[in-house]
Amino acid sequence: MHIKKNIFGLFIAFAILTGISVNIFADGEVIPAGKEFKPDSRASILMEASTGTVLYENNSSEPLPIGTLNKIMTVLLVSEAIDGGKLSHDTTVTASKYANSMKQAVIWLNVGEKMSVSDLLKGVIIGNANDASIALAEAVAGTEEAFVGMMNSRAKELGMMNTNFKNCTGLDVEGQGSCAYDVALMSRELIKHKDLYGYMTCWMDSLRNGATEIVSTNVLVKSYKGIIGIKAGYTAAAANCLSVAATRDGVTYIAVVLGCADKDSRFTEGKNLLNTGFGNYQVVKPDVPEELSQPLKVKGGVEKEIVPEIQDYRNIVIPNGQFKNVKCEYQINEKIEAPVEDKQIIGEISFFLDDKLIYKSNLISSCEIEKMSITKALSILTKSLFTF
Repeated sequence: MHIKKNIFGLFIAFAILTGISVNIFADGEVIPAGKEFKPDSRASILMEASTGTVLYENNSSEPLPIGTLNKIMTVLLVSEAIDGGKLSHDTTVTASKYANSMKQAVIWLNVGEKMSVSDLLKGVIIGNANDASIALAEAVAGTEEAFVGMMNSRAKELGMMNTNFKNCTGLDVEGQGSCAYDVALMSRELIKHKDLYGYMTCWMDSLRNGATEIVSTNVLVKSYKGIIGIKAGYTAAAANCLSVAATRDGVTYIAVVLGCADKDSRFTEGKNLLNTGFGNYQVVKPDVPEELSQPLKVKGGVEKEIVPEIQDYRNIVIPNGQFKNVKCEYQINEKIEAPVEDKQIIGEISFFLDDKLIYKSNLISSCEIEKMSITKALSILTKSLFTF
């Protein structure tokens, strides 16, 4: 579920641009002191990657052109085809006439030219190449049209509800677009493919044995600590866009910035979003009361006790220094009677930061317990008599 900005009702907007001071009101609303907060982008978002927690958003659900950030989905589907065995990094792809017809950012593929999937991925990820995108799409699905169908299907699977792809390159076409939240979702999925990190963090490379030089448009790959990608882009309709991820000490944040008028401001805003995450938040697993590790009585069962488990026990993202304020409340069924199914719901647990709910989960049984019967009791008794 898309959690709106200030998920915990806490301060984060102050770090987005230039150290603006803020007043934090009792209801959690954040208002810049002395002036209205206006980021340069039309839409932006900051997401913690492991949990999907949204820590900041500005118009993040608004459908907008995203230009060549389309290629994030293109690369994702190619990577999944590699994982599935349809392709490998060494697979040779033959460039079609259609791939050769692409304009703007290209690696100048000739009709019939053969190039490895690895080199084509370099062309797309580093060089933003439209012809390489088409060649890869055709290698996966046969035609760009079929590949675009795959793109839209995968988008729905990822929960990208405000996205409609019409090509694999991101070239401007009416009716095509996405939103900052959706771009963060597909970026979150893409960074699971660690074999791509070498491409996404590369500033400059070459193809055709050094004859064709390619240079990344994502300047953050040169300087930002912990950078792992993902993509910068531009088209006339989308303006300057960026999806960028970085990891430090095992924690990864994703920042998406859409529709910047200035090509440099997308990097400034993206960097400041990442800095907000790394500078102000921590990822932790909340403590569970010790009594929840104690066995519970089961009435009428072959086994007399059962230990509860948390169905979804996961990390949370909280402001630095706030772990002591994370609390939990739970309720367990007073009477647990056999039979008990494995993973049967037997209660509920909720985690709070101060008075704000972070998330709730079910308490479930850790195993199956049969109901005691005369036949079962006699069987157990017989076994005990002949066990010495």
